[in-house]
Amino acid sequence: MKSVLVAAIGAKKYARKIVGLVCIGLVCSIKAVPVNALEINFDELPWSTEPVSAYDQPIDDEYANKGIVFLDTYLSRDFNTLNQFAFGLGGIYMSFTNALPTRVSFDLFTESVDGIDIQVFGPDGINYENVFVSTDSFITVSNADGISSIGFINQQYRTVMGIDNLSVEFASVPEPMSLGLLGLSLALLVATRRGVFV
Repeated sequence: MKSVLVAAIGAKKYARKIVGLVCIGLVCSIKAVPVNALEINFDELPWSTEPVSAYDQPIDDEYANKGIVFLDTYLSRDFNTLNQFAFGLGGIYMSFTNALPTRVSFDLFTESVDGIDIQVFGPDGINYENVFVSTDSFITVSNADGISSIGFINQQYRTVMGIDNLSVEFASVPEPMSLGLLGLSLALLVATRRGVFV
């Protein structure tokens, strides 16, 4: 009788360890995936074969279907490489109209002796970050609460600036299946602690 009781107690501990390991495995399998990531290099925009001036090809709502609207921004081209980019004189502005990104990266080109002040605004419209740049740079700005708009400003309003290779990343959320696995693992853990399975 004692050997049966000892075996039952050992089996109970063994079963709890197995269920615990299963719960840990389920929790570890949960992963976060980006809701959306957006890459823009402006090469997809049609180029006018004979623009009269540099300001003949404005960029404003060409990316509105992707949630980005530009202001005081124009399309330009490097005629050696045919690479297209966005440029502005004294300022470029972009705002995000749908889901707010949490991270934005881009190449910034400038020949400014005065420098460019990059102003980043959060979801409440408050400027929460300023980045001062005086040479060509790769810039990344981020805000866990979201970025509503970014302005590139030259205080003298006389500097040509350009941006390219715009990368916009949105907040990561757990996949629905991962949420289900988390719920199942928590339920198994609670049930094991209460002795439902053993």
